[in-house]
Amino acid sequence: MIINLTDKRVSQAISYVREQHSNVALGAEFEKLFEQKYHCKIVSTNDPWCTTGHLSISEEKYYNWFILQFGDAK
Repeated sequence: MIINLTDKRVSQAISYVREQHSNVALGAEFEKLFEQKYHCKIVSTNDPWCTTGHLSISEEKYYNWFILQFGDAK
């Protein structure tokens, strides 16, 4: 599943992870944690503000977690 980074649910997910792991700095370390623990990969297009790109969710069970936490766009 791919969700655009500008989707408000992605912002909510990033905020949630930042709250849960406030000791991890934004950047490569944060993206690695996000992918390893939540199985959601942040794919930005070399944009330091992460306004272009997408969030890639690797498996259906993690997509279900995402939908339960942050809602469905439909």
